[in-house]
Amino acid sequence: MKTLAIFRKKPYYTTFCIPEAKSLLKDFGINNSVDIFPDDLKGHEQLALEHPGQINEPLFPTFPLVYMNIDDETAKALLERSVLIKAFVKVYYEGKDLAELKENIKKNIGLIQPEMDSTETFAFRVEPLNATLTKEEQVESMNSLEPEIFFQGKVNLKDPKRIFWLLEDWENDNKGNYKLKRIYLSKLIARAAKGEKFFNEKYKLTARAYLGPTSCDNDLAFMMTNLARVKKGDFVLDPFFGTGGLIIPSAHFGAVTFGGELDMRVLQGYGVGRYNPQSKFEITEKRANIWTNFRQYGLQRPEILRMDSSKTPFRKGEIFDAIICDPPYGIRAMVREMGMREKTKNKYFRKKKDKSGAKGGEEEVEGDNPDELSGSDEFSDSEESPTKDESSPEKKETKTTETKEGEITTTKEGVSQETKESKTTEGKEPLEEVKLPEKKANETGAPEEEKTNLRDYGQHYLPTRVIKVNEIVEGLYRLGSQVLKVGGRLVFLYPVRRGKWKEEDIPTDKQFRLVEFCENPMNKKMSRICVVAEKLF
Repeated sequence: MKTLAIFRKKPYYTTFCIPEAKSLLKDFGINNSVDIFPDDLKGHEQLALEHPGQINEPLFPTFPLVYMNIDDETAKALLERSVLIKAFVKVYYEGKDLAELKENIKKNIGLIQPEMDSTETFAFRVEPLNATLTKEEQVESMNSLEPEIFFQGKVNLKDPKRIFWLLEDWENDNKGNYKLKRIYLSKLIARAAKGEKFFNEKYKLTARAYLGPTSCDNDLAFMMTNLARVKKGDFVLDPFFGTGGLIIPSAHFGAVTFGGELDMRVLQGYGVGRYNPQSKFEITEKRANIWTNFRQYGLQRPEILRMDSSKTPFRKGEIFDAIICDPPYGIRAMVREMGMREKTKNKYFRKKKDKSGAKGGEEEVEGDNPDELSGSDEFSDSEESPTKDESSPEKKETKTTETKEGEITTTKEGVSQETKESKTTEGKEPLEEVKLPEKKANETGAPEEEKTNLRDYGQHYLPTRVIKVNEIVEGLYRLGSQVLKVGGRLVFLYPVRRGKWKEEDIPTDKQFRLVEFCENPMNKKMSRICVVAEKLF
């Protein structure tokens, strides 16, 4: 008898089925995938989309079924964490149709004889995949197995001790045409909970209190956590924290979580982050933020740092067991890092002059337009300022003097304004004492006029600049090489064009081994590759 894994019908995540199972099995000490999967999975047609358009079709034409060499206890343990495995069954007989199935039963009836002789209660059900059968059709399929199959125990449909499945795998062309591919007579080992009882269903985005436009899909977040082999007590980092969607699964499994984020507005509920009214979770603070989600689920809050993934604030050392992240790749969010934007030279137009000095036409000139600097400090005290009106009676006789302390005072129409110890150049007595305002200093002691560059910082937020996706990936590998434990995993999403990428295009690093890569189609043109890399040294 062989154990058959029945995977969930999730077209966007079909290529994740085997990698997720292999990663989880390593936690049980099963490292050799050849021993786990007896079939050749490289050319398994059920684990890949035939063409990009399938992801937009209402029904998926294949349903992944894969044999696995594992015992019943391991199968039950897998179901407690796997997102994609629906059930495990023990197969007694199989065939391409009902007639071949009955022939195989007759050839080796002893295989199921102990089950038929048992007096324990049982239930017998027909489970169609990719098709819907009426009750009459199901009863007809069950009765067709007699007299070869006949159980001695009593039937109990509500709480049976044993459940037998007549598993029918149908192929559906989405045009109403059905074709039976394979049929199995099996006994149910275990199956995952349905609907709201499924372990990650309470974290679905539609019920989450705080969301952003790039919040990671709930199923994808849990799959990436499984691919990273996160377990209780692990230290897990997400350097692109956002609204915390990728850290929530790690917190659910009991890990100690850390997050890094460049945009503090998202963390504090400003800007793109928003409250989800469908969650029906009442918030006590002024606005929803990332702490709202962790309070909603009763999870331990992560440690948050304002950081740039390419400029880690951590000391170099083996700190984290896993790094899981969904970097911005310029489709729904810009790729940024800390740094000043490159300043472009100002340009303006001025009247052209020929050799004789006559004006005619315009020419483009680099630099600041002096006409726009009329009110700046650069020209305010200069006698050659182009903004001064020489015909103005107020400024016409304005002169400057120096005090003993090196201060500058001015005189208008022969009247000086100076300190007690200074004298005017005109030799006249001052009418009254005027104290000039002192220049304010910043925290470093620099005068106010030297702080003009701080305008580029945009209030209290540090500046950021747009960078390329490959720079982000290089920074991730650099971060992993500095703070990830040997054997720890770096799991991240990388954008590619559908049908135009190869394994060689996936970015790697000499300190890491590429363990898995799974394609997650987003539309007919773009996909995301879930890259799983393990640190070697």
